[in-house]
Amino acid sequence: MAIRAGTYEIGPETGALLVHTSREGAASRVGHDLTVTFDMWSGRVVIGADMSDVHVEATIDVQSFRVLKGSGGVAPLLGRDRRDITATAMRLLAAATHPQAAFTSTSATPVDDDGGTLDGTVTIRGVSTPVTLDVTSTDDRAWHIETSLLQSNVGITPHRALFGALRVADRVGISADVRLTP
Repeated sequence: MAIRAGTYEIGPETGALLVHTSREGAASRVGHDLTVTFDMWSGRVVIGADMSDVHVEATIDVQSFRVLKGSGGVAPLLGRDRRDITATAMRLLAAATHPQAAFTSTSATPVDDDGGTLDGTVTIRGVSTPVTLDVTSTDDRAWHIETSLLQSNVGITPHRALFGALRVADRVGISADVRLTP
């Protein structure tokens, strides 16, 4: 990762944070795979002398949840559906009592000049679990980050409908693209 040592502020003005859900169950074809974002999040990346000396902290306002798109399904995703999904997400994320989610890195492992991993802890609903982020340098000032998370590891029971015949898969994908500008 050919990014200079320094401190970088990140947030919606420097990148995008996405969560990708999928569906399962006998009635999965009627549901949608979702791509959602959070409009309010912020963080700080501190890069030391080399890429093994990286520290990242990020905080997400879970109430800024927004459905970007839904794919699949037998009918298009409508505004009413988006409102229902948002209401369900606010309940599942316990947004009223835990309005923020957070990530704090604990270690960085460079793999090559263009990537590595960040190990850390994600906290959602007040429940913390370890996570590893795969980080790729997309140019000399930008990172692409990917990971996945089991909702059940942070106390979330994935949403079910139609008596359990339609379920959101427990594993969700998380990706971010951030530009690091001093």
